[in-house]
Amino acid sequence: MTQVTIQPATFGAIVAAQNELITDGSKTNTGAMRRFALSLDFLTSNIGVTMDKKDLKTRMAEINARAYPKQDPKSHNMWAGKAVASMIRNGFAVEVI
Repeated sequence: MTQVTIQPATFGAIVAAQNELITDGSKTNTGAMRRFALSLDFLTSNIGVTMDKKDLKTRMAEINARAYPKQDPKSHNMWAGKAVASMIRNGFAVEVI
């Protein structure tokens, strides 16, 4: 299994990565803000932690489910996959080989 380590990131970098995950920034709603706050809390609480990439995706899906409780579970998993990819691309999560 692939492992990832959560890295420190600037607030601006986290905002930019979150904006990649919002289809239309002009329609940011309470759910998107809640998801951002929950993601920020998770990231800052886990700096330096190494975990399975699959576990990180599960945690991101749980965050999305808390922000959007009425959404289809498939949507939570889809968003989580995009979130993890964005975290790796933006350097907040680094794959450990």
